[in-house]
Parts: sequence; structure tokens; C-alpha cells
Amino acid sequence: MSILIEDKTQGKKREILSASKEVFRQFGLSKVTMDDIARASKMGRSTLYYYYKNKMEVFLDLISEEFMDVIIPATDKVRPANSLKENLVIYTSTKLERLQLKEKQYYHLIQDLRDNRDIFFQIHNISTEKEFQIYNQIILWGIENGDVPEMTDSDREFLVKTIVTALSALEKEFFLFDAIDDLNSRLDWLANLLVKGLQY
Repeated sequence: MSILIEDKTQGKKREILSASKEVFRQFGLSKVTMDDIARASKMGRSTLYYYYKNKMEVFLDLISEEFMDVIIPATDKVRPANSLKENLVIYTSTKLERLQLKEKQYYHLIQDLRDNRDIFFQIHNISTEKEFQIYNQIILWGIENGDVPEMTDSDREFLVKTIVTALSALEKEFFLFDAIDDLNSRLDWLANLLVKGLQY
């Protein structure tokens, strides 16, 4: 595939995703059809099927795009000069604020995800690699600033995985069960616990 054709394909996919947002907001995942997406995109079904085989492919691309819309503002707020705790709290709280906004925008979709855990975990796996990169950078800054002691690469990798796993568990509780009260206070407590534990 030439670069020109690939760029045209990606551009057309972006148009489809942009048009499909309102469809998913209105109907959720379970009730949306490819016909709905085709109408919203102002294209025929055969044209839509050229770019996407089914609505799940559209949905997963849309989720990936929306995830970046969540983490980019959060990533923009972390700074090398901040303390480790500040960066952990700033990044995670900003991300959760954005997720709460998405929950309101995609109410029906979130309800579908709560009813279908397999899809939820599939979406979660999409975000994991990017999250590892972000938290790894935050830990590296913490080491450079003297907030936490030097550690081996393998220890840092294990620490990053632990952080991502712990914070992801909070997010799952929030989205799947809507079961966590005063989430920001809990994040602050968790960040304090983590930093103090690393200092000894």
C-alpha cells in the first residue's frame, strides 16, 4: 500500500470514527448497527465495510481514540520538577476526571461495558502499554529528584507494573461497579503510601 493510499484510508477512518461517536453515545454498543454507522458517516454499507469489517472494529478504534483524549491532557500536566507524589496524583486524578466526563458522554455505552466484562478487559489491555510508558517516566523523574532511591531496571519495571495494576483496579471498581466514594482522597492516600514505602 502506498503512503498516499494509506493516508487516505486513515483519513477516511477518522471521518467514520468522528461520525460514529454520536451513534454510540445515543444507542450504546449493543444496539448500534453498521447501518447506523454508515448513515452517520454518509456513506454506503459497502464503502463502510471496506474500512471496517464490523461494528466492534469501529468501536475498538473509537475507544483507542477516546483513550488518547483522556491521557494526553493528564500527561501534559506532569512535570520533571514535580515530586513523585505530585505527578502520581496529578496524572491519575486528571485522567479520572476525564474518564468521568467520558462516562457522562457515553452513558449507554458504559452500561453495555458493565454488562460485558470481556469487552471491558479487552479495552483495558489497549491502554496498558501506554500507561506503562507514562508511569515509567514519572518514576524516573522521581529517582532523578531524589524522591526515591536508585533501583535496578528490573525493580523499576516491577514497580511500574505494580502501580498500573493498583490504579487500574480502582478504575475497574469505579467503571464496573460505580463503587468507590471520594476517589481523589483515596488516590492521595495511595500515592502517599507508595512514596513512603519507597523511601525506606
